[in-house]
Amino acid sequence: MSDEPVTYVRTGPAGAPAVVCLHGIGSNADAFRGVLDLLAPAYQGIAPNAPGYGGSAPLPAARPTVTDYATALVAFLDRLGLPSWHLVGSSMGALIAAAIAAAHPDRVESLLLTAPATGAGRTPQTRQAELTARADLIALGPERMAETRAPQLIAGNAPGPLRAVKEATRALDPAAYMQAAHALASGDLLTCTPHIRARTLVVCGTADKVAPPDDHARPISDAIPGSELILLPDLGHVIELESPGELAALITRHAGAS
Repeated sequence: MSDEPVTYVRTGPAGAPAVVCLHGIGSNADAFRGVLDLLAPAYQGIAPNAPGYGGSAPLPAARPTVTDYATALVAFLDRLGLPSWHLVGSSMGALIAAAIAAAHPDRVESLLLTAPATGAGRTPQTRQAELTARADLIALGPERMAETRAPQLIAGNAPGPLRAVKEATRALDPAAYMQAAHALASGDLLTCTPHIRARTLVVCGTADKVAPPDDHARPISDAIPGSELILLPDLGHVIELESPGELAALITRHAGAS
């Protein structure tokens, strides 16, 4: 995968500190455009489309692991010539970001996990349940999946975020989505936490129905020594779309403290 094409959003001056943002399983790099625009010009913002998303080449394995995604994304950042980064991951992107932070502690200047998903890799039952749920969703087809899934991801009915989530869902490649589902089903973020050395901020909306904070964000934060947990009132699972200004401010505060 090291030489395969990756599409991405990039903002800010090339010489500025890098903030790298990783999207979730049902999203794409465009979800972070608003956040990255707000970070410029103090930071160069980079949001890659994960393998198989938005024109990025898919991974060769039919059932890739979180490590496969992490390896591909680090290879992409190497090609950009970036030795270190402030790393932000949303939902499944948080799982990948944690794997990168655990494997490359010398390169991650700070880590921010937003609406993190722990992964379903703890037992065979949770793995199968995750895969079945994802397969059932993709079987609905893009339009029905968008109408079914989008309202679960945001708090309330804000038209902008709702429209963005639906557009991202309609654009999903079914094969790439199921590859990501296999990684999410087999992954367990808590296995990464003993190896994370970066200063870590965990952020979650109090109205997150997909990854409720007591089941995901709180145990993740508790497992990372010295991490901080911030719960944002009345926000759902896609904070980067629901409140880009709030997330950009948290990234600026956290990265600036390095």
